[in-house]
Amino acid sequence: MFHLGPRTIFFWAPVCKWGLVVAGLADMTRPAQKLSVFQSGVLMTTGVLWSRWSLVIIPKNWFLFCCNCSLAASGIRYLWAQLNPTHKIMFGFILCGVAMCIKELYQRSK
Repeated sequence: MFHLGPRTIFFWAPVCKWGLVVAGLADMTRPAQKLSVFQSGVLMTTGVLWSRWSLVIIPKNWFLFCCNCSLAASGIRYLWAQLNPTHKIMFGFILCGVAMCIKELYQRSK
């Protein structure tokens, strides 16, 4: 958590964004056919992109980074549930793209 605590945006932005993660966890009880592929893709993409941003800003916001990684993980989980039975090859390309983005984020954050 940011050292200034709840008086800054560095604290409240991740707290509010955790609501998306909690909503994603609530969707685990729904059948995969009722979930939107596009919404899951957007959740995954925004999680990956904002994870990068949270490590670029000064000071680094690790609380936001953890929140966005959780958001990306929930998006990946739902994409896996939706695309696994019929679109294994397409999902493989998506997963490779995410892996390359995460590798790039890790290398740039050093």
